[in-house]
Amino acid sequence: MALPPLSLAILDTETTGFLPRTHRVIELAIMRIESGQASPAFDRLFSIGEEEIPPHVRVLTRINPADIADKPRIGECLGDIEAALAGADIIVGQNVCFDIDMLKGEGIDLTDRPCIDTAMLAALAYPELSSYSLQYMSRALKLHHEPAHRAMGDVRATAELLEKCWERFLELPEPQRDIARDVMGRSSEGYRRLFAALPKGSSGKLPTWFTERVRPDEVTATKPVVLASSKAGTVTIQEEHVTKPLLGPIILDTSNVRRWVAVKNIETAARQLCLPQNARMLMPPPLLPDDVALEKFLAQAQFTADEATVALKLRWFAPKTRLQITLHGGERMVWNGKIACTEDSDVYRAQFLDTDGTVILDHRQLLSFSGNESHAAHAVLKPGSCVVIDDASMLEDTATKAYGSTCPIADLRAAAEGHAGLTRFTDLLELWAEAIRRQEDVHYITKPELDGREAKGLREQTGALLAEEDLPERARHYLEHALSVLDPSKLSGRIVWIETLKHGAKTLHAVPERVDATLETHLYARFAVTLLSPEHIDRLPEIVPVRADVHVLPASGEALPLEVRYSEETLEGILKHPPQGKTIVLATSKRMIEDWFVRYAEALEEGGIELICQGLSGGQGRMEETFLSAEGSAIWILTPWLYESVELPTGSADRLVIDALPFDHPSHPILSVRAKHYRDAFDEYTMPRLRARIFRLLRTFSRHRTREGSVIVLDKRMETKAYGRLLKQYIADVTRGSENGLQKGSVQQKLF
Repeated sequence: MALPPLSLAILDTETTGFLPRTHRVIELAIMRIESGQASPAFDRLFSIGEEEIPPHVRVLTRINPADIADKPRIGECLGDIEAALAGADIIVGQNVCFDIDMLKGEGIDLTDRPCIDTAMLAALAYPELSSYSLQYMSRALKLHHEPAHRAMGDVRATAELLEKCWERFLELPEPQRDIARDVMGRSSEGYRRLFAALPKGSSGKLPTWFTERVRPDEVTATKPVVLASSKAGTVTIQEEHVTKPLLGPIILDTSNVRRWVAVKNIETAARQLCLPQNARMLMPPPLLPDDVALEKFLAQAQFTADEATVALKLRWFAPKTRLQITLHGGERMVWNGKIACTEDSDVYRAQFLDTDGTVILDHRQLLSFSGNESHAAHAVLKPGSCVVIDDASMLEDTATKAYGSTCPIADLRAAAEGHAGLTRFTDLLELWAEAIRRQEDVHYITKPELDGREAKGLREQTGALLAEEDLPERARHYLEHALSVLDPSKLSGRIVWIETLKHGAKTLHAVPERVDATLETHLYARFAVTLLSPEHIDRLPEIVPVRADVHVLPASGEALPLEVRYSEETLEGILKHPPQGKTIVLATSKRMIEDWFVRYAEALEEGGIELICQGLSGGQGRMEETFLSAEGSAIWILTPWLYESVELPTGSADRLVIDALPFDHPSHPILSVRAKHYRDAFDEYTMPRLRARIFRLLRTFSRHRTREGSVIVLDKRMETKAYGRLLKQYIADVTRGSENGLQKGSVQQKLF
């Protein structure tokens, strides 16, 4: 094996969950590599007594209670484990920190041993990949990965992945190797030893993988569309066909109109849009590296492991935006906390020096400076300018974020690395948040809690930190948001809460209870605004005030019909008798997704059908690539909210199955409060949001579908509820289906 001349111990665990001391290690495998020769050193299952192996873990690993019933406990094997690890220069693993944390929970403390994470190495050596999960890379790089999701199978694949990464590092000329030695020499001991082992290289050319790391964008070329003129003070709503979005054609209009076009997601727009010469894209602050912060970051005397891999990517690839490198795990927090621009950064402000022609930016950028006279771009956006807002049905959500304050404590902690005072403050902020939330995933912060001694002390410390001149700008940004959340004088008219994710990460939020009046003041009244909106939406609640002067322009031109069918079939029936081809299933419950995975994954696998499940099959990038690369039939089950952001090429999916109507969750921290603004919240607020979401889902599938691709709706409420029948008529209207040949109330009995 082409591996560094080091003594390595490659390990992997299989566990009952993700939380040390709460969940248990049920399998451990260790492979030793000496002088490039690999040999298994330890491979054993462990008993966990009376504790249960969760059903989804049994399916993933194929480890059942009977397999471990007569096995020793891990504590009885400590001597053998220590012998297998003895003398190793570096411990290696895929997402190795997880394994080390889980082993520590079992009484095996490896935290002082040098270690490296092959997922992070792969992101350096294979920048062209879209996912760095071991399962995806095993397929993409043809690693020997058998059995998958078992400890020794994962160890073998990890060893091959390390070999392939090392081979790529050996292709680099000496200048790039020297940069790696410099950066990693300031990092943790494992990375320092690994890159110190790189031999001296030649002065030859850079390899192709290094210079051609950015995958080509997927662009859509269409004929230009000229929008009807609008005027300030009037909200013009331009309706769109579900199969014929207007964003691309509008941007291709090269007339002399000075136009600002706001999109929901600038990253997606950058990959999908074909820009004419008179159009340019403005990146939001989080996607741009700040020059001053970058220089200070790269000059650090010491790096954490996550900081080191980010620093090496910055030195090697010199990205102009975050879109040009791949960041994952703790790397994102490093970028957000130490490197990204703020709205006051010179790099961000420089974008507004040339805004002739068409300017494309995201909703949040536009809203952040349209009503803020101190913002660098406020003076550039002149009163009466033409503003077009794509995905206008999402404007409530994006305006809520733009006009609110958010402090993710994990990002603040990354910004605090190396700053003792800021680290102490972050610890206290997290302790306060944990104390008052009382184990609630969503906890609304009350005035007594903000008036308390602890919150007052936090405000005082925040003020003192903000007075420091050398405070990093990203840290200043998060502290200002934290101070806004903690201010009891701002509680009126706002929704303020703490959100805690499953893995424990906490975020402080404060958002306005209403955004429509703010939008009217800062946007509709000042500019000629055109909202690109779904067809046949009665109104856009919380986006356009009831009193506003609204001018609706119906969608024009022909659009391709989209077949939508309704069935009494169940998703269980589909999974028992799966269709040929590639199917996307939308399910509103993550618990149900896990249940279906447990019940049907093994049978589908035996039938040669790939089952991909949100929460169990890796991140979004991995799921997209797995779905695309599946050689036979595949079923991908995910939530509607995630599906709206999925990017697949045209012709990727044969059908979309909607298992249940994607209503907003009734306990959503923002929407549940705003629903109280209406006499009949269901008809006046919930249903318009549902119709808009259905439209967006159908439009997303229209981009992904094969020529004959169709939509199947399984929710029986489409027939049994009055609102379901109205929604069915709405779907027929926007898909040009005339109920798609079905008589009202009829049911398609057999799908396939």
